Amino acid sequence: MNCGRLNIGTFLKQTALNFPLQEAIVDGNKRLTWEEFNQRVNALANALIDLGVRKGDRVAYLFYNQEESLCSYFAIVKIGALVVPLNYRLVGREIKYQLQNSAAKVLIFDQEFLDLVDSIRLDLAKQIHYICLGDHVPPGMLNFDSLVTAFPRTEPETLPEVVEADEAGIHYTSGTTGLPKGAVVTHYSAIWSAVSKIIAGDCFNSSARYLGVLPMFHRAILENTHLGATMVGATQILMRRFDAERALQLIEKEKITIAYFVPAMSVALLNLPESIKRKYDLSSLKRYFTGTAPLPDQVRVRLEKELRLPPNIISNGYGITEALHLTYVRAEDMPKKVNSAGKAVLTVEVKILDEHDCELPPGKVGEITVKGAQLFKHYWNNPEGTAEVIWENDGYKWYRSGDLGYKDEDGFLYITDRKKDMIKSGSENVYSVEVENVIHEHEKVAEVAVIGTPDEKWGEMVTAVVVPKEGETLTEEEILEFCKGKMAGYKRPRKVRIVKELPRSSTGKVKKVDLREMARQGKL
Repeated sequence: MNCGRLNIGTFLKQTALNFPLQEAIVDGNKRLTWEEFNQRVNALANALIDLGVRKGDRVAYLFYNQEESLCSYFAIVKIGALVVPLNYRLVGREIKYQLQNSAAKVLIFDQEFLDLVDSIRLDLAKQIHYICLGDHVPPGMLNFDSLVTAFPRTEPETLPEVVEADEAGIHYTSGTTGLPKGAVVTHYSAIWSAVSKIIAGDCFNSSARYLGVLPMFHRAILENTHLGATMVGATQILMRRFDAERALQLIEKEKITIAYFVPAMSVALLNLPESIKRKYDLSSLKRYFTGTAPLPDQVRVRLEKELRLPPNIISNGYGITEALHLTYVRAEDMPKKVNSAGKAVLTVEVKILDEHDCELPPGKVGEITVKGAQLFKHYWNNPEGTAEVIWENDGYKWYRSGDLGYKDEDGFLYITDRKKDMIKSGSENVYSVEVENVIHEHEKVAEVAVIGTPDEKWGEMVTAVVVPKEGETLTEEEILEFCKGKMAGYKRPRKVRIVKELPRSSTGKVKKVDLREMARQGKL
């Protein structure tokens, strides 16, 4: 596909023309039609232009799941600037790194994060504009609501024109150095990520009602589901933060047809008292999508039984920040292809490669390597990191996922392990080196290895194995307390084990496989 002049904003504009009076966004007591939402987006876009934001500039935003988050996203991409969605679970120094690394020109945020922003302002470039949403906007900052009220609600005029090949955003993920890497995506890749989701059969259409539970700072949620829902005119009901019973309430009250829960959320739903699980009518659901981690088949069976879900509505998929919506398991295949991540979606091709970049036959485990329209373009200001994950073959660029898996004879993908030491805790990725770097700052620590250990609720628990400096005494509580405030809560170790030495290979590398096995056997 090469439409040339398409951009993400084109689809919101078209949806507002096609369904002007249809409900678009539900955020608590706020209900907006597509016409109203698009006008707010346009006003913010025009305000950003007035601030001097131009095509190629970076604009960051920090919100919970709320209308203003989507408004910021569409306003930024409409004028050709790059979105930098910030994870609201990060602490000050983590936010500061992403703002400095991206050289963001504007930060848009909710007043709930004012203390965090104030704690890092002196370390940021003085030319950053701050737009704050709330009733108590400090001097020197702009008021979000005042801007969307004061500026024209007409489509912004952008020169040069924004086209599909242009860069649309920087989405931070974890890197091999432990510092986040900014995955740069184009309008083209974002559009195809959404289109592949729609075509896969997830019941997205103009009559759909989608429950937005998962954090919209994740590219997968933002561009697979919310952009896809916008393209077709589906109503989006937002939950600022996940609450298991509240999610069931909303499904019944708002007649939700599509819901997306990660496995940890599904477990939380199942852990509700029986009286709560049977209190709500979920019969409006047509698709219960799960992803980011494998969904154990026993959980799928329990969901159908205990939540009284309609039959054959649970589906699963696989994707990565750098390459969204790669594979998909149709609901009817879930019982037959247990633990599968599904088949490749439109435009995507999946190869399983050995260490010599030779394709492996069905049943053989190797690195999952993919190509397709959904792929990212490069890592921001990191050509070395980009080169490490791109494989040039037959004139195409392929992405080395770092995940290990195999395909069966029918082409269904199965993920078996991670080549890198990424820990999957709930819906979040935690890179062990980043956690190790923080723990290494403790004055009593000589060595540390961070691994993921099995956890029923979160899939994996961040576990730190620490060797104290000679002559020093360390406790688990000291390390846990030391980590507070130095990294996001989901990255902090939940378990710490103090040991005399770490197992190492003949080349001196820590054998994390041995540590994980020791943990599995209860010896750690």
